[in-house]
Amino acid sequence: ASISPTLTLLAAMVLIPILGALSDRVGRKPLLMVSCVGFALLTYPLLLLMNQGNLLVAILGHIALGVLLAIFISTSVAALTELFPTRVRYGGFSIGYNISVAIFGGSAPYIAVYLIDATGNPLSPAFYVIFGAVATLLTVLTIKETAEALGNTPAVCRSAYVCPEIINNFETGQCIKKYFGSLNELTRYRGRKLHPAEKSLLRFMKQATG
Repeated sequence: ASISPTLTLLAAMVLIPILGALSDRVGRKPLLMVSCVGFALLTYPLLLLMNQGNLLVAILGHIALGVLLAIFISTSVAALTELFPTRVRYGGFSIGYNISVAIFGGSAPYIAVYLIDATGNPLSPAFYVIFGAVATLLTVLTIKETAEALGNTPAVCRSAYVCPEIINNFETGQCIKKYFGSLNELTRYRGRKLHPAEKSLLRFMKQATG
């Protein structure tokens, strides 16, 4: 019984950093949509495979579900936090996330048991997952692409983009100097149109270097 979740967690542990980096390049929405579509189309077939009485098939089905979840987890946290400006990011994200997890995640086992009891179908919880995947997909379609909006710039640059006055903070400024090392290293952005944060950083570096 422990083999399947262990292998699934190992697969997720390997994939999440890779997929998170991929979302920086291709955007958050494509990966979120792939995960939602995957859950909507594959949840029922995978649960069906897991109930065939074959250990290997059950493990493979479990890992496949874990991969779909890894795609979503690797991107959703970044996407959700980037929806909020830095001044309210912790509060906005944590309140919304934890309330939704408490309501929908906390009630999921009870709903799963109720569906099985009401329908007599041990695979009926798949329909709850499919409903959630479709609802999430519709929501993802309405949000803006935060990765594209902020650009594939370092995190400190993204923070300045959301809140430019952060540049005026001395400690943050020193971190920026230490991160980029020199003005010449930062000006590699001159080859394309600069984001507001990059312009602010260039001005700061020019002032800091005299």
